[in-house]
Amino acid sequence: MKELATLAKAHQYILKGRVALEARRRMTSDETVPDWLVKRYTELEHDLEKEISSLYKDHILYDDLRRIKGLGLELAPKLLGFIENVENDGTTGIACFDTVSRFWAFCGYGQAIKPTAGQRLNYNTELKSHLFKIGTSFIKAHNQFYERIYLPRKDYEATKFEAIVKAKRGGVKSLPKGVTTQLHIHNRALRYMIKFFLACLYYHWRECLNIPSRPLYSIEWLQHNTMYRLEEFYD
Repeated sequence: MKELATLAKAHQYILKGRVALEARRRMTSDETVPDWLVKRYTELEHDLEKEISSLYKDHILYDDLRRIKGLGLELAPKLLGFIENVENDGTTGIACFDTVSRFWAFCGYGQAIKPTAGQRLNYNTELKSHLFKIGTSFIKAHNQFYERIYLPRKDYEATKFEAIVKAKRGGVKSLPKGVTTQLHIHNRALRYMIKFFLACLYYHWRECLNIPSRPLYSIEWLQHNTMYRLEEFYD
């Protein structure tokens, strides 16, 4: 599955290149970007998508992820590719993370280090951006994660504030105490939904590979009993 990770990353670079070329063509009046170059990028992008889809269908999680609405033949393979590409002490993929909190951290949804010059980030920035796309796709698809996780969490987050207003450019920092924006509520609920999806994915993936896993901190130490399984969110 390392090839899946390589192709997923290559597809991302080709996609960015093709979008940049098309943007340049729109911005310039002369023919500085020839048609054949854009065509080559487009053809290569489509070829990569076909190869990624073919490899994805051989993955152990294919039958599971294809049942989740919003995870198509682009989002799911790239997600698996990012994770399969990880190596640590002779292990690869999901086996590299002995706890779900470390998996969250690698994905950019744990305790993140703020970007500082000369300091290496402790998460995969490309994967974090990709997961944001997945979360947004879940919302657009109105799938089970959106219905059962995002919406209730959004209502819960709203109870923490006295008032919620529309976001105003440049005016967010000046909001009085107890007041927040609709975008802030949305982002908090979106982050919670993505973390929940990652937890379901983590435990299901390791179970498929017969790798033991520690339970969530909230279950092991706080005596919570709510732990959904990935198959509960099939559409």
